[in-house]
Amino acid sequence: DGKHLVVNLEIFRNGAQLDYLMVTPAKANKHSTPELMTSPTDEWSKVSCQNSVISEAYLAAYELVKPRLELGFEYSPVKCVHAEMRKRDLTTEGNHLALEKEENQKTIQLLATEIVKLEQQLVEKLAFKKTALESGGATTSVDKDIVQLQADLSTAQARQTQKQETVVKLDEGAKVLKLEAEELLKQEASGRASKDARTYALIVLRIMKTDPTTGVGRPINKLSLVYRRPGTGAKEWKLIFLDDLGF
Repeated sequence: DGKHLVVNLEIFRNGAQLDYLMVTPAKANKHSTPELMTSPTDEWSKVSCQNSVISEAYLAAYELVKPRLELGFEYSPVKCVHAEMRKRDLTTEGNHLALEKEENQKTIQLLATEIVKLEQQLVEKLAFKKTALESGGATTSVDKDIVQLQADLSTAQARQTQKQETVVKLDEGAKVLKLEAEELLKQEASGRASKDARTYALIVLRIMKTDPTTGVGRPINKLSLVYRRPGTGAKEWKLIFLDDLGF
Protein backbone atom coordinates (compact mmCIF):
# COMPACT_ATOMS: atom_id res chain seq x y z
CA ASP A 1 0.00 0.00 0.00
CA GLY A 2 2.99 2.29 -0.46
CA LYS A 3 3.93 2.34 3.23
CA HIS A 4 7.42 1.62 4.50
CA LEU A 5 8.32 -0.30 7.64
CA VAL A 6 11.75 -0.48 9.26
CA VAL A 7 12.52 -3.84 10.85
CA ASN A 8 15.78 -4.42 12.74
CA LEU A 9 17.42 -7.78 12.17
CA GLU A 10 20.49 -9.54 13.55
CA ILE A 11 22.10 -11.40 10.65
CA PHE A 12 24.13 -14.55 11.30
CA ARG A 13 25.55 -17.39 9.25
CA ASN A 14 23.75 -20.71 9.52
CA GLY A 15 25.98 -23.18 7.72
CA ALA A 16 26.31 -22.00 4.14
CA GLN A 17 23.31 -19.68 4.41
CA LEU A 18 22.61 -16.35 6.04
CA ASP A 19 19.77 -16.27 8.57
CA TYR A 20 18.40 -13.68 10.96
CA LEU A 21 16.93 -12.97 14.37
CA MET A 22 14.46 -10.15 14.92
CA VAL A 23 15.68 -7.27 17.07
CA THR A 24 12.52 -6.16 18.85
CA PRO A 25 11.53 -4.72 22.25
CA ALA A 26 9.00 -7.56 22.42
CA LYS A 27 11.78 -9.84 23.67
CA ALA A 28 12.22 -7.69 26.77
CA ASN A 29 8.76 -8.68 28.01
CA LYS A 30 8.74 -11.42 30.66
CA HIS A 31 6.26 -13.84 32.18
CA SER A 32 7.23 -12.94 35.75
CA THR A 33 8.62 -9.89 37.51
CA PRO A 34 11.75 -11.67 38.88
CA GLU A 35 12.83 -12.42 35.31
CA LEU A 36 13.28 -8.71 34.69
CA MET A 37 16.19 -8.97 37.13
CA THR A 38 17.47 -12.39 36.12
CA SER A 39 17.49 -12.36 32.33
CA PRO A 40 20.03 -9.70 31.32
CA THR A 41 21.29 -11.54 28.23
CA ASP A 42 18.59 -13.69 26.71
CA GLU A 43 19.75 -16.14 24.05
CA TRP A 44 17.24 -16.63 21.26
CA SER A 45 17.42 -19.28 18.54
CA LYS A 46 15.89 -19.18 15.09
CA VAL A 47 13.75 -22.27 14.61
CA SER A 48 11.64 -23.72 11.85
CA CYS A 49 7.92 -23.07 11.84
CA GLN A 50 7.61 -26.87 11.56
CA ASN A 51 9.31 -27.31 14.94
CA SER A 52 6.98 -29.33 17.20
CA VAL A 53 7.04 -26.72 19.98
CA ILE A 54 6.44 -23.88 17.52
CA SER A 55 3.58 -25.79 15.87
CA GLU A 56 1.85 -25.98 19.24
CA ALA A 57 2.78 -22.40 20.12
CA TYR A 58 1.50 -21.14 16.76
CA LEU A 59 -1.97 -22.61 17.26
CA ALA A 60 -2.08 -21.43 20.87
CA ALA A 61 -0.88 -17.95 19.90
CA TYR A 62 -3.58 -17.63 17.23
CA GLU A 63 -6.31 -18.53 19.73
CA LEU A 64 -4.89 -16.03 22.23
CA VAL A 65 -4.55 -13.30 19.61
CA LYS A 66 -7.97 -13.77 18.00
CA PRO A 67 -10.02 -12.06 20.78
CA ARG A 68 -7.83 -8.96 20.36
CA LEU A 69 -8.40 -8.58 16.63
CA GLU A 70 -10.59 -5.85 15.14
CA LEU A 71 -14.30 -6.60 15.43
CA GLY A 72 -16.53 -6.93 12.38
CA PHE A 73 -14.23 -9.15 10.36
CA GLU A 74 -13.71 -12.86 9.91
CA TYR A 75 -10.30 -14.33 10.63
CA SER A 76 -8.48 -17.54 9.83
CA PRO A 77 -4.85 -18.59 10.43
CA VAL A 78 -2.69 -18.78 7.32
CA LYS A 79 0.79 -19.74 8.46
CA CYS A 80 3.77 -19.04 10.68
CA VAL A 81 6.08 -16.58 8.91
CA HIS A 82 8.98 -16.47 11.37
CA ALA A 83 9.74 -18.22 14.67
CA GLU A 84 12.32 -17.92 17.43
CA MET A 85 12.57 -19.71 20.76
CA ARG A 86 14.21 -19.24 24.15
CA LYS A 87 14.13 -21.65 27.08
CA ARG A 88 14.61 -20.36 30.60
CA ASP A 89 17.49 -21.70 32.70
CA LEU A 90 16.47 -21.48 36.37
CA THR A 91 20.00 -22.22 37.60
CA THR A 92 21.50 -19.37 35.59
CA GLU A 93 18.74 -17.03 36.74
CA GLY A 94 19.34 -18.00 40.38
CA ASN A 95 23.10 -17.42 40.07
CA HIS A 96 22.50 -14.01 38.52
CA LEU A 97 20.09 -13.05 41.30
CA ALA A 98 22.64 -14.01 43.96
CA LEU A 99 25.39 -12.02 42.20
CA GLU A 100 23.16 -8.96 41.86
CA LYS A 101 22.26 -9.13 45.55
CA GLU A 102 25.92 -9.41 46.57
CA GLU A 103 26.91 -6.41 44.43
CA ASN A 104 24.05 -4.30 45.81
CA GLN A 105 24.93 -5.21 49.39
CA LYS A 106 28.54 -4.15 48.80
CA THR A 107 27.33 -0.83 47.43
CA ILE A 108 25.06 -0.35 50.46
CA GLN A 109 28.06 -0.87 52.79
CA LEU A 110 30.17 1.62 50.83
CA LEU A 111 27.35 4.15 50.90
CA ALA A 112 26.89 3.67 54.65
CA THR A 113 30.57 4.54 55.17
CA GLU A 114 30.25 7.53 52.84
CA ILE A 115 27.14 8.78 54.68
CA VAL A 116 28.89 8.64 58.07
CA LYS A 117 31.84 10.57 56.60
CA LEU A 118 29.58 13.23 55.05
CA GLU A 119 27.60 13.60 58.29
CA GLN A 120 30.83 14.14 60.25
CA GLN A 121 32.04 16.73 57.73
CA LEU A 122 28.68 18.50 57.87
CA VAL A 123 28.79 18.64 61.69
CA GLU A 124 32.28 20.13 61.51
CA LYS A 125 31.25 22.74 58.95
CA LEU A 126 28.16 23.72 60.97
CA ALA A 127 30.31 24.07 64.09
CA PHE A 128 32.79 26.20 62.15
CA LYS A 129 29.95 28.39 60.88
CA LYS A 130 28.58 28.84 64.41
CA THR A 131 31.98 29.94 65.66
CA ALA A 132 32.38 32.31 62.70
CA LEU A 133 28.98 33.89 63.35
CA GLU A 134 29.73 34.33 67.06
CA SER A 135 32.99 36.08 66.24
CA GLY A 136 31.41 38.21 63.51
CA GLY A 137 33.39 36.54 60.70
CA ALA A 138 32.27 35.85 57.12
CA THR A 139 30.50 32.57 56.39
CA THR A 140 30.10 32.76 52.59
CA SER A 141 32.70 30.08 51.90
CA VAL A 142 31.49 27.67 54.60
CA ASP A 143 27.88 28.20 53.52
CA LYS A 144 28.77 26.90 50.07
CA ASP A 145 30.51 23.90 51.62
CA ILE A 146 27.45 23.18 53.79
CA VAL A 147 25.07 23.35 50.83
CA GLN A 148 27.29 20.97 48.83
CA LEU A 149 27.66 18.54 51.73
CA GLN A 150 23.89 18.52 52.28
CA ALA A 151 23.35 17.79 48.59
CA ASP A 152 25.97 15.01 48.60
CA LEU A 153 24.45 13.52 51.76
CA SER A 154 20.95 13.58 50.28
CA THR A 155 22.20 11.88 47.11
CA ALA A 156 24.04 9.17 49.05
CA GLN A 157 21.02 8.50 51.27
CA ALA A 158 18.74 8.27 48.24
CA ARG A 159 21.11 5.82 46.54
CA GLN A 160 21.30 3.75 49.72
CA THR A 161 17.50 3.59 49.95
CA GLN A 162 17.29 2.62 46.28
CA LYS A 163 19.83 -0.17 46.70
CA GLN A 164 18.06 -1.44 49.83
CA GLU A 165 14.77 -1.58 47.92
CA THR A 166 16.54 -3.45 45.11
CA VAL A 167 17.82 -6.05 47.58
CA VAL A 168 14.26 -6.54 48.87
CA LYS A 169 13.04 -7.10 45.30
CA LEU A 170 15.91 -9.49 44.63
CA ASP A 171 15.00 -11.47 47.75
CA GLU A 172 11.37 -11.63 46.60
CA GLY A 173 12.52 -12.74 43.17
CA ALA A 174 14.73 -15.43 44.72
CA LYS A 175 11.73 -16.79 46.66
CA VAL A 176 9.62 -17.00 43.50
CA LEU A 177 12.48 -18.65 41.63
CA LYS A 178 13.01 -21.13 44.45
CA LEU A 179 9.34 -22.12 44.31
CA GLU A 180 9.59 -22.62 40.55
CA ALA A 181 12.71 -24.75 40.94
CA GLU A 182 11.04 -26.85 43.68
CA GLU A 183 7.96 -27.33 41.49
CA LEU A 184 10.19 -28.41 38.61
CA LEU A 185 11.89 -31.03 40.82
CA LYS A 186 8.48 -32.36 41.91
CA GLN A 187 7.33 -32.60 38.30
CA GLU A 188 10.50 -34.40 37.30
CA ALA A 189 10.19 -36.83 40.21
CA SER A 190 6.58 -37.63 39.29
CA GLY A 191 7.30 -37.83 35.58
CA ARG A 192 4.99 -34.88 34.86
CA ALA A 193 7.72 -32.47 33.79
CA SER A 194 7.59 -31.22 30.21
CA LYS A 195 10.89 -30.52 28.52
CA ASP A 196 9.20 -27.64 26.70
CA ALA A 197 7.92 -25.90 29.83
CA ARG A 198 9.22 -22.41 30.61
CA THR A 199 9.82 -21.74 26.93
CA TYR A 200 9.29 -18.46 25.12
CA ALA A 201 8.25 -18.44 21.47
CA LEU A 202 8.40 -15.35 19.27
CA ILE A 203 6.13 -15.96 16.28
CA VAL A 204 5.06 -13.82 13.34
CA LEU A 205 1.51 -14.96 12.60
CA ARG A 206 -0.01 -14.47 9.16
CA ILE A 207 -3.77 -14.20 9.49
CA MET A 208 -6.41 -13.75 6.78
CA LYS A 209 -8.72 -10.82 7.57
CA THR A 210 -11.95 -11.00 5.58
CA ASP A 211 -14.76 -8.44 5.25
CA PRO A 212 -17.96 -10.54 5.59
CA THR A 213 -20.02 -8.05 3.56
CA THR A 214 -17.78 -8.14 0.48
CA GLY A 215 -15.97 -11.43 0.95
CA VAL A 216 -12.71 -9.64 0.24
CA GLY A 217 -9.81 -10.68 2.40
CA ARG A 218 -6.23 -9.62 2.90
CA PRO A 219 -3.41 -11.11 4.96
CA ILE A 220 -2.19 -9.32 8.08
CA ASN A 221 0.87 -10.12 10.16
CA LYS A 222 1.00 -10.08 13.95
CA LEU A 223 4.13 -10.28 16.09
CA SER A 224 3.35 -12.42 19.13
CA LEU A 225 5.37 -13.49 22.14
CA VAL A 226 4.00 -16.46 24.06
CA TYR A 227 5.28 -18.34 27.10
CA ARG A 228 4.66 -21.98 27.95
CA ARG A 229 3.94 -22.29 31.63
CA PRO A 230 4.69 -25.54 33.50
CA GLY A 231 2.12 -28.18 32.64
CA THR A 232 0.85 -29.74 29.46
CA GLY A 233 -1.37 -28.72 26.59
CA ALA A 234 -2.11 -25.55 24.67
CA LYS A 235 -3.91 -24.04 27.66
CA GLU A 236 -0.53 -23.58 29.33
CA TRP A 237 0.56 -21.00 26.76
CA LYS A 238 0.27 -17.36 27.83
CA LEU A 239 0.30 -14.33 25.52
CA ILE A 240 2.99 -11.92 26.73
CA PHE A 241 3.17 -9.43 23.85
CA LEU A 242 1.26 -8.58 20.67
CA ASP A 243 1.95 -6.00 17.95
CA ASP A 244 1.15 -5.28 14.33
CA LEU A 245 3.64 -5.76 11.52
CA GLY A 246 3.13 -3.79 8.32
CA PHE A 247 4.52 -6.35 5.92
